[in-house]
Amino acid sequence: MGFIVSSSLVKRPEQHVREQYRNRASIICRGQATEFTEPFLRRFNQVEKPENDWTVESLASEVGMSRSPFAARFSQLVEEPPLRYLTRWRMQKASRLIETSHAGLAVIGKRVGYDAEAAFSKAFKRYTGVSPGAYRRKLERRSRPELRSPIQD
Repeated sequence: MGFIVSSSLVKRPEQHVREQYRNRASIICRGQATEFTEPFLRRFNQVEKPENDWTVESLASEVGMSRSPFAARFSQLVEEPPLRYLTRWRMQKASRLIETSHAGLAVIGKRVGYDAEAAFSKAFKRYTGVSPGAYRRKLERRSRPELRSPIQD
């Protein structure tokens, strides 16, 4: 573990998360931005509150659709179910917050929709392959060479 296969390339988890976060500006599927051709995806992108306690039904309601057609259309266009996309979005936002803020991991977890730090940590590790604390330490070692031991990469 520790690496994520993405677009046939093996990437370190933090590279994958950073790239995915930067690519979140619009939903991309099959190589084309669908945000401008699908009004409900445009409205979905405007929700901008991944920390809310979302369900497929509440997401569908936000964009003016019923649950089943929303889930089917979303999955068809984005090539992943709405709640998986939401989890990915939350993890991308969390990694960005870990990179750019000094907030504690429990605070970051709450900002992305997890009431319990343990649940956030488990989801983050499942997504990136490393715990949020390990992710932060790795970033700190990279930005501060004096923290690297001679044995580390």
